[in-house]
Amino acid sequence: MKCCDLSAGALREPLTFQRRQTQADGMGGTALDWVDLFHAKADVRPLTGREALTGMQREASVSHRIFIRYREDLLPSDRIIMRTKPMQIIAIINIEMRNRWLELQCLEGVAT
Repeated sequence: MKCCDLSAGALREPLTFQRRQTQADGMGGTALDWVDLFHAKADVRPLTGREALTGMQREASVSHRIFIRYREDLLPSDRIIMRTKPMQIIAIINIEMRNRWLELQCLEGVAT
């Protein structure tokens, strides 16, 4: 994918990006919880679907390529919420190293 192949008009899918942070639990302790970092529109492209039988349970996951405008504050440990579904970020690629677009390779239904 090249920078010139992407356009702002393709950014149609609203996404919420979250980071795991320690939060007060209200009883003097702390707990890890997902906190919203930012909202952005994206070009989301499903790649593959697969279903696996793990521990006598079916698990389904879908691979996606997600394109957003460049940001410096995103980490692979963050997650994305797309239409109430969590997505794990596998890789963050700065397309052509031009600081214009990011390609996020993600798995649906993995980040908890």
